[in-house]
Amino acid sequence: RDGESMAVDTESYLNLIHDEELALAIAAVAQGPVKHPLYCVCDGRSVQRKEYYEFIAQSLDLPKPIFSEYSTKENMRKRSQGNKRVSNKLLLADYPLELRFPDYRSGLSSLVEEMSR
Repeated sequence: RDGESMAVDTESYLNLIHDEELALAIAAVAQGPVKHPLYCVCDGRSVQRKEYYEFIAQSLDLPKPIFSEYSTKENMRKRSQGNKRVSNKLLLADYPLELRFPDYRSGLSSLVEEMSR
């Protein structure tokens, strides 16, 4: 928003989940039975950081983000270092949840719409 460059690895992936769906998943698992000791809770559609930040800028009618060269991990916040793609297939197989926001675009669009009211 302020036009400063972001030092992130634009090729790395984010795994996201809408907070309402996180709560839905937690409630479903809490009601049991729990079949597996670990579930990945995400929308199942990993997105590269560049695409994610560009979509936010476009949705808010802001200029495209500026990315500076990604440097060493010492210069990055811990949160921006990850680059994993996770799957929610096990969770959905055990608990057939119906996601209202099946990807980051639908979740962010809903948020932007809510903010504009």
